[in-house]
Amino acid sequence: MDTSQIDQLSRILQGLISTGLGMRVVYLFTQMQEASEKMEDEEAARYRKRLKNTVVFAIIAQVPFVVRDIIISYLS
Repeated sequence: MDTSQIDQLSRILQGLISTGLGMRVVYLFTQMQEASEKMEDEEAARYRKRLKNTVVFAIIAQVPFVVRDIIISYLS
């Protein structure tokens, strides 16, 4: 595999991760809204925590790609 194929796979993986996390955020928002309307505070708090964990994972999942880009630009 050469660098262009690795770059292409990296971008595809990054897109899949972002898309999946975006779909999870939408799902959690709708579930949290539904729980809030039913006055189920414990369930809403659970979805809020899951949403926070999803955002943290999104940040952590993007860090390797940024570090890789920085290293490549530094070494080039």
